[in-house]
Amino acid sequence: ATIVGYDSAGNMSEPWGMEIGNTDTVAPTITQFEISELMFEGDIPYVELTWEATDNCFDFVNIWVNQGSFQKPMVDVIETAAIPFEPPEPWAAFQKSKSWTKTVKWYLEDPAAEEMKAWIAAYDICCNEATSTVSREGFAFDLDVTWEGEGWAGDGGEGIPYGTVVKLTADPTPCWFFDEWQITDRTGYSTSSENPLEYTVTGDASIVAIFEEYYYDLTVSASPSDLIEYVSLDDPSAGKCGEVATATAEEVECYFFEGWYDSEDVLLTDELTYAFTIEEDLDLVAWYTLIQYELSLSASPTNGGIVTGAGTYDCCDEVSITAEATSDCWEFLGWYLDGERELWETEAATDFDLCEDLELVAWFAEKSFTITYVASPSQSGGIAISDNGNIGSIILPTGQASTTRTYPCSYIDELGLIAIFAADSWRFSKWIVEDEGGAVESFLNPLPIVQITSDATITAVFDSIGG
Repeated sequence: ATIVGYDSAGNMSEPWGMEIGNTDTVAPTITQFEISELMFEGDIPYVELTWEATDNCFDFVNIWVNQGSFQKPMVDVIETAAIPFEPPEPWAAFQKSKSWTKTVKWYLEDPAAEEMKAWIAAYDICCNEATSTVSREGFAFDLDVTWEGEGWAGDGGEGIPYGTVVKLTADPTPCWFFDEWQITDRTGYSTSSENPLEYTVTGDASIVAIFEEYYYDLTVSASPSDLIEYVSLDDPSAGKCGEVATATAEEVECYFFEGWYDSEDVLLTDELTYAFTIEEDLDLVAWYTLIQYELSLSASPTNGGIVTGAGTYDCCDEVSITAEATSDCWEFLGWYLDGERELWETEAATDFDLCEDLELVAWFAEKSFTITYVASPSQSGGIAISDNGNIGSIILPTGQASTTRTYPCSYIDELGLIAIFAADSWRFSKWIVEDEGGAVESFLNPLPIVQITSDATITAVFDSIGG
C-alpha cells in the first residue's frame, strides 16, 4: 500500500509505502461468563452476571437474557449488520457494553423459573466474534426448623426450590402450648403466631417454634364463706400443668361436709382431702351444710299436760321448752328421755343448747285425795254419796265409826253427800268438813254438795232423840 500527502497549495509529498502482511483474524477469548447466587435489592430479586473477554483489539460485548431486565438499560443504537450473532432462543433483555470485564445486576422476573439463560457475543475492532452461553436451573435453599420447649414442629429440608410454600404445624405436647415462630431469614428477624405457618422459601432460613408450659390458677373457698379458715390448698408447683395439688377441708363442729365442688357445681369428691393433677384453671369450693336437729316433745299421759318448744333447730341453738299441767289435778314429775325412762330435767320450763336430735316426754301424775268419813257419835248414823239427790253408794254404813277412801282428783271435783240415820233414834245435826290445811266448813243441809281440793275429813254429826 502507498500513501501520498498533499498540502493546501497542492504540493505533493514523496510517496510512502508499506507492505501489509497477515490481517487480524483471531476472535476474542471469553474467559469468564457466570451467574451468581440469588440476591435481593429490597424485595426485588436479582443475580450478578459477570463476564471477561480478552483481545488485543477489544471493541465491545453484547449480552442477552431470557427474562427480567438489567440495572442499566441499553442506550446505544444497535446496527444489525454489525451484530451477526443473535440468541437462538427468545430473549427478554439486551445490553451492550464497551467493557471487556464487568459485573452487572440482572433483575429477575421469576427466580422460580425452570431455567435462567444468558448469551454473550464479544467483538474486536476487526469484527471477529466470540460467543458463549451460561444457564442456571433455578435456586434452592436450606430451611432449618427446630423448637424450644416440648412439642414438635415438623421437618425443614435442604435444596428447597425458590418460591416453595412450606406448611409448618406446631404441635405441643400435653401441658405445653405454642407461643410463636421465631424466623431468621434474608429479611432479618421476625415472629409469627399463626399456626399452621405457611412460609415461602426465598432464601436460607431458620425457623424456631417456641413452646411454653401451661400454668393454671387454682383457688379454694368455702361455702358458707365464713368457714374459709377451715380450707387450704397445697400447690408446691404454683399451678404448673401436670403437677399434683391438694385441697384440704377440716371438719367443722355443727357442719356436715358435703364435698369439693368445681365452679360448675360438679361434685369432685366427698372426701375431706382432694388430690388432683393440674390440667386447667380451677376454683374449688368446700361445701358445708349447717346441721339441724329435731326436738320432739310429748306429754304422758296426753291429757295431763301441754308441752311447747318442739321443732327443727340449727345445731346447738338455744331452745326453750315448757310443760304445763292441763289442770290442778295434774302434777309435773319431770322431763324424761323418750324410750329410756331416764330423768333428764326436773324443771318444767328450761333453756338448753340443742346439739343432737332429742325426744323428751313430760311426765305428769294425776293428784288423788284421801277423804276420811266419820259418824259422830260413832255408830249413830252413816254416810252415802248422792246420786241426783238419791242414795247412790254407801260409804260409811250405820254402826261403823269411820272409813277412808282415796279418789282421783278429777273424780272428786264436787261431792254430793247424804246423811243416813235411824230417824226414831237420831236426828241430823250438821256436816263438818276439814281440809288438810286445817280449814273447817260447816253445813246444816243434810244433802250438801262440797268442793274437795285436798285431803279432807268429813264428819256427819247426829243428835240422839230422847237424850
